[in-house]
Amino acid sequence: MAFTTTKCYKCVGGTISCDSCAGNLIKYGRDIRGKQRYFCKKCIKTTVLFYTYQACHVDTNPKIIALTKEGVGILSMARLLSISATTILKRIKNIASTLFPPTLSDNQEYEVDELKTYYLQKSKPIWIAYALEKESRRVVSLAVGNRSNFILNQVLLPLIKTYHKMIYTDKLKNYKHLIDNNIHSRSTNHIERMNLNLRTHLKRLNRHTLAYSKCVIMLESVVRIYCWS
Repeated sequence: MAFTTTKCYKCVGGTISCDSCAGNLIKYGRDIRGKQRYFCKKCIKTTVLFYTYQACHVDTNPKIIALTKEGVGILSMARLLSISATTILKRIKNIASTLFPPTLSDNQEYEVDELKTYYLQKSKPIWIAYALEKESRRVVSLAVGNRSNFILNQVLLPLIKTYHKMIYTDKLKNYKHLIDNNIHSRSTNHIERMNLNLRTHLKRLNRHTLAYSKCVIMLESVVRIYCWS
């Protein structure tokens, strides 16, 4: 809140201006914690001077994105931001739901590969299949699930629908039935490097870690934030 010296309606000690529209605020009762509430007649919003709940600040989501991309765990993030772990989980899911893959360019080459990890326990493996644009190194498509044609198709279909030069993969037999031989070749140098980046930057993808994923939704949300935020 910004304190000014202009005349006010009910405030004592100078007018308090609204953060949204810079209008004058008037006193508007108290909240359940006994804090003074203020009401803006211009934008019809209520606010308090100092929020106890830290998650309400506008810079909370950018901080969550930055810490997620740095590989900070959920509990560590909760301690650093003074927010509950449950709120962190909800925010990560909400942020990931607003992210979409970049627009595909024509006449490009792509590399497709799968990254193996697990959730809950090592007896439950899961794969992150994704496509990398060879020239710009952008992740243009991804899917999380088992190593099946259905999951691979979710990654390949956006690529096949556009005009492209070549799609490079490894020796997995599934690709022979999903990609035309005229545009299919074997080479995964760049995407293998991206696999290393993912394992290095995201703690839950490390080979020896305690910060494993508890569910598939959180795993996919974190990967989407890392690739597309």
